[in-house]
Amino acid sequence: MCAETKKKPSKTAKPSSPAGPAKTHDTTGAKSDARQSSPRCVTADVTAQAQAAQAARAAPRPSVAARRVDVTDLILARAPRPRTICAACGAPEAKAHCGNCRLAYCGARCQRRHWKSGGHRDRCDDVRRIGLDQYVANAQANAARERAVATYVAEAATAACGFCGKGGQLLRACDGCEAGAGFFHLECLAAYAATVAARDGARSERFQPWFACRACGDDFRGVGRLAVAREAWRVYNGLHPTDLHRVFAMNNLGDALGAMGLHRECLPVREDELAVGRVHFPNHTPQIEANLARCHTQLGNYAEALRLRRRVVAAVQKREGPLSRMSLEAARGLANALGDAGETDEQRAVLKQLWPRLRRALGDAHATTLSCGAKLAHALVERGHACSDSVIAEAEDILWECLEAARDGGADDVTAVALEKSLEETRRLYLAEEADDDGGKFT
Repeated sequence: MCAETKKKPSKTAKPSSPAGPAKTHDTTGAKSDARQSSPRCVTADVTAQAQAAQAARAAPRPSVAARRVDVTDLILARAPRPRTICAACGAPEAKAHCGNCRLAYCGARCQRRHWKSGGHRDRCDDVRRIGLDQYVANAQANAARERAVATYVAEAATAACGFCGKGGQLLRACDGCEAGAGFFHLECLAAYAATVAARDGARSERFQPWFACRACGDDFRGVGRLAVAREAWRVYNGLHPTDLHRVFAMNNLGDALGAMGLHRECLPVREDELAVGRVHFPNHTPQIEANLARCHTQLGNYAEALRLRRRVVAAVQKREGPLSRMSLEAARGLANALGDAGETDEQRAVLKQLWPRLRRALGDAHATTLSCGAKLAHALVERGHACSDSVIAEAEDILWECLEAARDGGADDVTAVALEKSLEETRRLYLAEEADDDGGKFT
């Protein structure tokens, strides 16, 4: 490599003027450079630099989805609402945002600190290029995959991918396969599932690889299920809201988050799903509202869950009639929401209408019918000793009918034992009430 000689300042150079340094021309230094830099060496340097630049342009840019998850990506991946969380410190409800990539910040101080640390500077253009929603989906998919791989790292040491037959970062999402089987690379599963989903046929068959094992047929569960659901959302997130692939991916992600107990993360997914459904899929809005109500119930937002359940019952009964199975299921959800919200009187009224309808529609020994009867009996004696003898006797009769139906209909032992226990508690309450009355006569 040719070394460049430093130019020596000329002795005849004039002092700099106040306006700025004056330009000087050192002919001696130029001649020295010319003597010590051969044309062959200069040509070699230029050629090498040109080849390196061409190779850099031709090399594919690393995928954002495949990039290692760093601190900022983890903040975005774990946030229930990534659009409003500070990308620097993780504080919720950040009000400011970057004008280029729309990452949220607490203010200019957090943004400057994040830029100087390289966290913002390294990703600002990438986020703008693919969009914040897609970037967050990529970060969430990467984080979920790393967690799933770490969970099964010991079991996967001697396993192979069920698609390509190779090892590496393997995970599994089912319990039906034998030990050492059922493992796969998430990329291999995503490629296979995307191919199947693009075919013609029934919707359940087209999307099955995204939620069920190809080998044993069991539904996915656990951290593997969440990793697959995150990957599906990463693949289909950028499609139009009316695209069925995107609709499925959003619903599947909400189901996976709910099954994992991540209800804070599930809530914004259900809210976005409802916003899309109200505009493009109004017939599916009641089902989406029921899913959202279930999420609010798990978070303890009983008033909001009750409001949504009332909307679901009104919409379904108007469309299907009060005796349809969908209406009965909606009424059962309303009764549960009323109980959670402490509206016991209205809950009793709803259950008194619902239980006879379930007996006609599903049969006396159906699990839903038995559950409704037990809840009705429990609601009747909710106040304990404050209940009248007739109310306690009514609850006892309901439980006895349910127990006989369970025995005659071949219900499982768990259901029968639970009904027997409820019946014993109700009888004990009735006997205690009679003892109190007898004691009062002798005083």
